[in-house]
Amino acid sequence: MDTRQRDRVLTLNIIRVVEQTTPRLYHNLSVMAVADGTVYLRGTVPTYADRQIVANLVEHVPGVARVFCNLATPRIRDGLNQPPIQPKRC
Repeated sequence: MDTRQRDRVLTLNIIRVVEQTTPRLYHNLSVMAVADGTVYLRGTVPTYADRQIVANLVEHVPGVARVFCNLATPRIRDGLNQPPIQPKRC
């Protein structure tokens, strides 16, 4: 299997894990696996804790080497959520 095929399979595996484990978060995420197990997550999640849950799930999918998060959370006044942060390795 070449690198492109492995990345496609990895992307599908990540989507499957997130969809089955946290279906309420799945619909607002975009997953891109790029070369050698590096994964980029984009989209929005309700809370900072949800961001961490998704990142931890993805980190444990076989074949994932690194995860970079660009998952935003809504800014709310009560301070429970963190502001959206720049992509970085989880």
